[in-house]
Amino acid sequence: MSDSLVVEMAFCRVMALFTTNRSRVDQSSRMLQAVLIMFLTVKTPESLLNIFSALFIIDYYLFIAPKVTEILTALSIINASASFVIYCIMSSHFREVFVRLLVPKRIQRKIHSNETMIVTIVPTG
Repeated sequence: MSDSLVVEMAFCRVMALFTTNRSRVDQSSRMLQAVLIMFLTVKTPESLLNIFSALFIIDYYLFIAPKVTEILTALSIINASASFVIYCIMSSHFREVFVRLLVPKRIQRKIHSNETMIVTIVPTG
């Protein structure tokens, strides 16, 4: 899961390089902070338990693993889901790329045609 952190950090760094507007850089920084805090909140207990399991093998598998494994799995799933939601909320570029990659072209054209077909009726007289 640490690979995902590296990818997320690289994504935010690339976004910061390509943006000239200071508010977009600040928004990327906030997005990186949110994802990093979420990642550390989930992975720190998991890392500590891995160290503990290496030091106390029998105690870990008898007493700790049955109780904690499901909780850590749930936290990892929440972390992955929350990172995706944070990206969608905070990064317009991520939303654009996401739509471009995963939404069929036909639906994209329909969305863009609806955006451009806004008609304003001005009453005369």
